[in-house]
Amino acid sequence: TDHKGSATLMARHVRERVRQEVGITISAGVAPNKFLAKIASDWEKPDGLFVIRPEDVADFVRGLPVEKLFGVGQVTASKLHALGVKTCGDMQALGPDVLIDRFGKQGYRLHEMAHGRDERAVVVSRIAKSVSVERTFSQDLPDMAACQTVMASLVADLNLRLSRKARRKPIHKLFIKIRYSDFSTHTLERVREQVKEPALDDYLPLLAELVTNRERPVRLLGLGVRFRNDDAPVTQLRLFD
Repeated sequence: TDHKGSATLMARHVRERVRQEVGITISAGVAPNKFLAKIASDWEKPDGLFVIRPEDVADFVRGLPVEKLFGVGQVTASKLHALGVKTCGDMQALGPDVLIDRFGKQGYRLHEMAHGRDERAVVVSRIAKSVSVERTFSQDLPDMAACQTVMASLVADLNLRLSRKARRKPIHKLFIKIRYSDFSTHTLERVREQVKEPALDDYLPLLAELVTNRERPVRLLGLGVRFRNDDAPVTQLRLFD
């Protein structure tokens, strides 16, 4: 298909092709670099397309909360808040020297992201270490029972993705991911090397272990597998130097 070099037309084509051939909706983001494209892809979930044009980058990042930045979790966000930094605009005003002094190498990376800059190359081919599926709901799932109902279709989607691999790799771990209505996100993974083809009964114990409040509304639910790396060198760790 001729997209005339337009990333936006490419994204529209991919979304439509996935809808027709796989039967699911996906969100997509178009931006000048990887960092901004990832943020854009989350902007219109679960079914949308968001475009950040080069001329709009400065205005877009200025009001962006620091929690949206890659690598900024609760701990880093709390440290930034203590410095009076809640948005990328605040971080721009703070300057690189303070960030590097407080956060080391990560400080420079934060400074670059605060200006919407990311020089990382796009890698189109790499060895898959895991396969996962997740679903963001337009209406929150009300309780644990609703989560259990959705899990069956998620497991089916996961096995469909696994079946499309030419050579199924040995499974090392199973994991699940939950994002609640307050946007707090929790994950849990367990070694399950005896599992050959994941089933609903393999994931329900993980769900029960992760969900402590059975009445808490759920915004996103996901699950997946991590593969065993048989190609990695195996070495015996020394007990003593």
